[in-house]
Amino acid sequence: MLINAIEYTGLALVLFSLCIISLFCPSAEGNSVSATGAAFLTGVPLGRDSTYQTEIVGVNGDSVYTSCFRFEIISGANGQFFEPIPKLAWLSVLHDTLCAGPLSSTRPVRIITTIPSDTNLYNRRFGANVRVGKGSQGGISIKIQLNVFIETESSTELHSGGDMLQIAPICKILDTTWDSIAVFNDSRETDTVRIFWAKDLSGLPGENSDIEIARKLFLWQIPTSSIILEPNEKEWIYFKKAIDYQGPDGYIVCIGRCKSLYCDLNSTRGDI
Repeated sequence: MLINAIEYTGLALVLFSLCIISLFCPSAEGNSVSATGAAFLTGVPLGRDSTYQTEIVGVNGDSVYTSCFRFEIISGANGQFFEPIPKLAWLSVLHDTLCAGPLSSTRPVRIITTIPSDTNLYNRRFGANVRVGKGSQGGISIKIQLNVFIETESSTELHSGGDMLQIAPICKILDTTWDSIAVFNDSRETDTVRIFWAKDLSGLPGENSDIEIARKLFLWQIPTSSIILEPNEKEWIYFKKAIDYQGPDGYIVCIGRCKSLYCDLNSTRGDI
């Protein structure tokens, strides 16, 4: 009888331990789901809907079960060059629920943009997030947020009323002849703007003497690294590369008092 009591007590402890483990340890299926990728929507037009394919996918690592993922747009700013998108209704997911079979991924998420026809929305860069959740029965819920970057149409025009530092256009081709972008202080305060070439968007100036940045003084281009802009003042910034330059095109970066902007020198933009 004593042996039976000991065995019963031991079995009870084992069962109790398993219950505790089941409460605090996620299931194998829950551990096997994830999401990865990002979205960079470039050349987004104003006044009409446009659909973009992203790199965002749900990943099902389970070897037996199918998993379904839910995708939704939520707010969030992403980096110093992107402002929060003013209205989440400007973005939507084409199919908000996607499924993946065992050991596979969903098809890439597609996002629909609906940016209003407003001249103040040219040359803008916005940030948002896609939140990924899992709704399959028997698995734990995941809450993963992945970056969404939105870049509206590039235009040579600047429009007052935005009350911020602006550049136009935000895309150019780096060439061996002088080209230019306009920098406009649409705020109510004087702004000192740092201007430099960078090979990436780390926010640090690139060290390259083959890329020239200048401002025009009469008939000459004068090398410059900063400009002072009074309220409602605009200035043209000129740039070019050396004839034998073979490196990355990079970016012209402008960092003002409370706004950071850049002009992409790499390529033209369009729907994906």
